[in-house]
Amino acid sequence: MLTQKLLIILCTISIVFSFAACARQAEPDTQNETSTQEEQNQQTTESQSEQKSPTERTDSNSSEQQKEDQNLSEKEEPTESELTELFDRAMYEINNLATTEIDYLLSEIFDGDIECDYSNQITINGVPYQWTSRRYSELVDYYSQTFTGEALDWLLTSNFADVDGVLYGFAGGGASGILSKAVSIEKLEENTYQATYENTYVSGSTEECSTTFTIEKTDDGYRVSDIAHRPYFLSQSGHRTN
Repeated sequence: MLTQKLLIILCTISIVFSFAACARQAEPDTQNETSTQEEQNQQTTESQSEQKSPTERTDSNSSEQQKEDQNLSEKEEPTESELTELFDRAMYEINNLATTEIDYLLSEIFDGDIECDYSNQITINGVPYQWTSRRYSELVDYYSQTFTGEALDWLLTSNFADVDGVLYGFAGGGASGILSKAVSIEKLEENTYQATYENTYVSGSTEECSTTFTIEKTDDGYRVSDIAHRPYFLSQSGHRTN
């Protein structure tokens, strides 16, 4: 009888220990499963975050590009001194071209290193031009230091001609000199400005005027791309008469 009870006690103890061992073994597995599930959830979330739709990525890139363009535009805004210097230089070139005889003007531009032959002329659209010893492209390079676009084209065609690459200048006289200096410059919109300037004539009298002009940023700096100030003497009907 005693032996039978002892056996029952031993069996009970063995069962208890076996259950405890199984419980301890199952606990790490449960923790591993929980950790694995959390890692999978995190990977899924990161994958979803990375896999944005093309529209979302495009909108994001577009917004960033707009900010960069805006910052670049603000950064490239010319200073007041740059605008004043550019405007005064443009007015000088326009007025000088309008009032100075072409052979004297070209001598000034090329530091005297040019020949002009008034007797060697050609007529284009009823306008006489005289031969010079310089290339037309050299004059383009000179005026490109101040002008670009429409303003450059207008200035070049007002008094010069390209004949097989050779520079020909208008064969006519000049007019009274004039000096223009900026008084103030106000921005109107985008790259368009209004300048108030003072004209000083050879007689010593002065006059305050205003004009609008547009600038453009080139690889070599700011240039005047259009300007409303176009003297009468540079017009077909006025300047080009004998």
